[in-house]
Amino acid sequence: MRNRDVSKMRGMTERETLKVVTPLLTIMGFTGIPFTLIAAKVLPFVS
Repeated sequence: MRNRDVSKMRGMTERETLKVVTPLLTIMGFTGIPFTLIAAKVLPFVS
């Protein structure tokens, strides 16, 4: 989903959308990587 689609759905300008979406995507990236690494150690899918 592009920023333009998000801004249209929320009734926001592109600038407002970038101010909100960019930090959220950054937080999701920084928390997602450690979560994936921890999950891989705790729940290995190796038989």
